[in-house]
Formats: sequence, structure tokens, C-alpha cells
Amino acid sequence: MSDEGVPGIGACRIPVDDEEEEGETQVLDQDPAGSGSEGHGDVGIPEECDVENDEDDIDLDSKPEDLDAAGSSSSSAHVPSSSLSLLVKPREEQHEIQIEIADLEQVVPTLAEDYRLVDRLGSGTFSSVYKAIDIHHDIHDNSVWKRWTAELDAVASYYKRRSSGKVYVAVKRIYVTSGPERVRNELSIMEDCRGSRHTSQLITAFRHHDQVLAIMPFCRNEDFRHYYRSLPLPAVKEYFRCMLRALNDIHRRGIIHRDVKPANFLFDPRTGVGTLCDFGLASRMEPRSSSHLGACLHTGATRQHPHGKLRSVEDYDVEMVKRAQREARLKCMLPSEKVGYPERDQRPPSKANRAGTRGFRAPEVLFKCTLQTGAIDVWSAGIILLFNLTSKFPIFQANDDTEALMEIATIFGKKKMERAATLHSRVFQTNVPSI
Repeated sequence: MSDEGVPGIGACRIPVDDEEEEGETQVLDQDPAGSGSEGHGDVGIPEECDVENDEDDIDLDSKPEDLDAAGSSSSSAHVPSSSLSLLVKPREEQHEIQIEIADLEQVVPTLAEDYRLVDRLGSGTFSSVYKAIDIHHDIHDNSVWKRWTAELDAVASYYKRRSSGKVYVAVKRIYVTSGPERVRNELSIMEDCRGSRHTSQLITAFRHHDQVLAIMPFCRNEDFRHYYRSLPLPAVKEYFRCMLRALNDIHRRGIIHRDVKPANFLFDPRTGVGTLCDFGLASRMEPRSSSHLGACLHTGATRQHPHGKLRSVEDYDVEMVKRAQREARLKCMLPSEKVGYPERDQRPPSKANRAGTRGFRAPEVLFKCTLQTGAIDVWSAGIILLFNLTSKFPIFQANDDTEALMEIATIFGKKKMERAATLHSRVFQTNVPSI
């Protein structure tokens, strides 16, 4: 049994029912990049974590360029003046933002005592983020932030004083439509991420009646759509250096971001500094492994294997796995009207966390794997790299999970998708001739 972690698509050691080599176990080389075992020896895994099927967490309708991030901004993000950042926007948008700011200050009257809202940075399904001046910054003890500033470039912009001497913060307004558990989970995870490199830090949070606000450092950034085609390779290297450091640190803490996308990674091309933000869909890793019928052929996250590892062949019925593969291939030969999935499936649903944004969700999420790990964040980072390499954004725009799997299959092919499905105790079948 290899000590490597769970490999990527098409690079795993699992039993494959191959027509040419019937009954043999096909062994493929491990993919070091997908193993996730390097540099994660100190990952912290919680004892319990409920895997849920929360349909509200699936951001399927949002486009990849939607803004739902602390400190997200439009093309005016590089404008230092708080007044100019609002004035460069269309007149209708200015009026809309001013109404929103007035409404927020009315429903949370104590907000104006400490912060002066000057602009809206972005809005998404579950929250809106505003740029604000920290009025009483100097009267508070900021030593903890200054200590982290020396170590973390991610929060450096919070302390960099402008000529006006103003300090800006990002005020995140979490909508009342978010359940109490979702709000508690997000704030708890942000608290656990304190000190993580290139990760948005939680300064404070407070509630006024049904309004919940989180205060974070303001991070200068530019819209991904404005630079991804022209970003030079050294800057691309810095982009992913920051992103992967952030993912490394949160994965060490047993946390999955689940919504890695350009809008949630605030990058300034001029400074080469990026910050991972918006933990609204984040969850904790599931450490437990299961050997029941239909369980995945890999384990959950462990300290030694934060992305899980392949289970021994003694832990599951190899013949049953191969039989399921053969049956799936036979179904692909049926007439087109008999290939697919029933619209009214009477079988009990498979419960798994499917949170994320369409176009960025990993195969194990689409296959409803119940033992998901931080590897799904690495997949999303790879999708962003694909944008840079192809100068195309977005690439995947499926409307549902089935379409999303077919989009991935057009790149990797049918055989590799079958192996990936088998790894998560699923089958992949299609009669599309081009796949």
C-alpha cells in the first residue's frame, strides 16, 4: 500500500475492469501533485464534523466573476481616495450604493460610531462588503495586528497609512437569510484561521438585532477579468504562491474553503500580494473513514494524509467494484432513450456537501463523495491556473452536476472519469461518442 495521498483524475491505484486484462488490478503511477501529503504533517483535524447536504450552500446561479468577497472591488480598486473609488462608478450605481450605506447605518446605528462607510466593494448571494474608514484605529491596541503584519503580507495593506492618515477596513454585512449556524460557522472558521498566511483576518464581529457584521482588513486588489490575459509569468507565480500558501495553512487547520475562485482571492498585480477571503461556505474536514457497503475507496483526511489515502484492497469487495463497472458499460450500449438517470429516482439520496460555485467544483463534489478533503480547493486553484494559461474565462459553465461532469470528461476522457468515479464509489456512464 502506497503512502501517497489520494491521486488526481486518472492517476490512482484502484481496481479497473479492463476488457483487455479481465480480473487484474490496474496500478497507475501516483500523482505527487495530487497526493497532498507534502508539508502537511501538522494538519489539525477535528474529532467530529457532520457532512450535510445543504442545498442553500450551492452557488450554482452565480457567475464566476460575481463579487462575494471581503475587499473585492471593481476596476477602481487601485484608486486610493475613498471618494474617487465611488465617483468613478456609474451614476446609477453610486445612487444605489449610497442608499445601501444609509440603510445599513440606520439598521445598525452603532456602526457609525466606529466606522465611516465610503463605498461598496462587492455583493454576493449571502453578503455585501463595504469599504470603511476605521475612525478609532489609533485608540485601540493593534499590537497583535502589527505582529502579524511583520510575518504576513496578506494584512500589510491594513497598516499602510495613506497621506491622509486614514486606515481602511472591509465591513462584511451577512444577510439575515443566512442561518444562525452558517454565520457561527463562518466566524468560527475565520477565528481558527488567525495567523494563516495570505488569508483575510477577522478583526472583530458584532451583532445588532438580526444584523451581523464582520470587520476585516481592507486589501487592495484589481478585478481578475482586467489582468488575467496580460499577467506576466512571474506575476502568475506570485499569484499562486500566495494562494497555495493560504490553502496550505488553512488545510493544516483542518479547514476546507470550498469556494476558491478569482472573486474570493484579492490580488494586487502591482505588489504581487494576494489574500484568500470569504469563508461563508467553508467547512471542517471529515477525518473519519468508513468501510460500509458503498463507501469511498479512500479515507478521509488524517494528520499524515490531509487529502486522504487509498484504502487497502482488503477493505472492500474488488469483484463488486468491477461488476458495477461492467454494468455501467453495458448500459452505455443501450438505446439513447434508456441511457441517463431517472427523473424521479426513488432511491434514498446520497448526502454530501455540495457547496461551491459552478465551474469550480471538483469531481468528488460532483460525485457527492462523503469524505471530501482540501483537495477540492486545489482543484479550484487549478481551474484558475487554466484561465491564465488559456486566456479564457470562464471555461466551465454547466447548469447542473451532470453537465459539469461531462465538461470535465471532454478534457480527461471516459476512462479517467470512470476511475475517478470508482474512487468515490460511483459509476460514470455516457454514450457520447466524442468522450
